[in-house]
Amino acid sequence: MCQNSSHLLKSGLLISKAVVTVNSHKTVPIKLLNPTNDQIFISRGDIIASFEPFTEDYMLINADEKGKHFVQNVQLDKRSHTSAANITILIQYKDLFVTDENPRLGYTELVKHNICLKPDFKPKHQQPYRLSPDKKNVLRDHLDELLKQGIISPVQETEDIPITSPIVLVSKRTRPQSKNNSINKSTSLSQFRFCCDFSSDRRNVHSHKVLAFSWTSDIKDGTQPPADRVSAVLDMPSPTSVKDLRRAIGLFNWFRKYIQNFSAEVDPMTKLLKKSVKFKWGIEQEQAFKKVKTLLVNSPVLAFPTYDLPFYLAVDTSCKGIGYCCISVC
Repeated sequence: MCQNSSHLLKSGLLISKAVVTVNSHKTVPIKLLNPTNDQIFISRGDIIASFEPFTEDYMLINADEKGKHFVQNVQLDKRSHTSAANITILIQYKDLFVTDENPRLGYTELVKHNICLKPDFKPKHQQPYRLSPDKKNVLRDHLDELLKQGIISPVQETEDIPITSPIVLVSKRTRPQSKNNSINKSTSLSQFRFCCDFSSDRRNVHSHKVLAFSWTSDIKDGTQPPADRVSAVLDMPSPTSVKDLRRAIGLFNWFRKYIQNFSAEVDPMTKLLKKSVKFKWGIEQEQAFKKVKTLLVNSPVLAFPTYDLPFYLAVDTSCKGIGYCCISVC
């Protein structure tokens, strides 16, 4: 019978208790488990296990595969001298923890929490923060897991939600984080505060369904400016003041990814925005204004990026402007 040694327990390593047979080379197989996040070194000559003859006093039982899997996911401090005893207790009460075999911890309805808003409260809805595609997938997986556990629930379109807060995707091991500044400012403070969720704090009901506003039209092969937005640009008159020019360039800037050499094309107009230059709309500015409109009307369809392929950043500069583009080679 192979068992843990006292020396190995002090180092934090665990030995799989098993019945082994000594072969002709006087060696036996041993399974080691490092339940910590740190590297543990074993020196030559260290006693890593103790053996005793197998007798009929031992009872044979079937191995608990679920318990074995649960132990492999336990992380303990290697300096703990009672790591083996702790793991034994965890396995004994593993039904009290959220695991792959037991994803739902459960909840009680004996106490319900109410958020008391101030009398002068005004409803406020915030847009979700923009995320890169890989971070969107991470957030989606985490929300699906919370839905699976019954911690959050989707909101119906007919429900009246006074406050919606965006999720801040930060590097936390146990939970996502919501930015609840608005609701915190509008909530009346309570004299008694108590957290009822013992698996993870700051659980929130998934209470937002927000349709993202888009200035582009996504089609099968890529994306291009929507026709109604292009028509609004074509109907825009020539600027007559610095304020009108800033508004026009700001609108053009929304569609700069569809216009090749955008900074060089709008350079005759941006010159008039300098403090030392007096506003005077001339032929050069009018030609640039009309050319940008024409380029926008004849803008190409931009293909969707393929995130499985590498990306390259191409840059170029001239006396009139700077150009840059993120390229994915197919």
